[in-house]
Amino acid sequence: AQRASESGCVAVMLPDTNGERMRAVAMSGPFQRIRPEWSIRLDNPVLRAIAERAEALAPFATARLLSERAFLEADIAEFLPYLDHIISPVLAREEIVGCLLVAPKVYDSPFSIADLDTLTLISAQAGLAIQSAQLFEQLRERAQTDYLTGLPNHRHLQEIVPAMLSAADEAQQ
Repeated sequence: AQRASESGCVAVMLPDTNGERMRAVAMSGPFQRIRPEWSIRLDNPVLRAIAERAEALAPFATARLLSERAFLEADIAEFLPYLDHIISPVLAREEIVGCLLVAPKVYDSPFSIADLDTLTLISAQAGLAIQSAQLFEQLRERAQTDYLTGLPNHRHLQEIVPAMLSAADEAQQ
């Protein structure tokens, strides 16, 4: 936390509701340069290449990655606003579910290898948390629906009937 507070901005990017693009959903820091309308396609080959590394990439490592591989200009253009940021993919089951972006430090001192390792660890933990939340939601849905028909089961009806009855009582009054 102390290291992140030295940064100009820390941002979390997660997939949007249709699952096609990642957008900044949370930002912290005194110099928030990332704009909410900026986004990255989830199928962007640059993003996939960063995810393959499964570690936080400093700006020079990102620049090296972009120069070593033949990416389309449109794919690189999505990353132009973030080229001076540390980019750390958030993975769950080896799929990208988010991205952490850390802007340069306020006083321009470089991030250390330990800082990059810490950010990689935080990203991995975030990926596990997201995966756990997704699994919980799947289990909750399965507990409320019949496996064969996909229709609401008795448990689900027990949960919604009281709410429907109270809504009907309020409507009568």
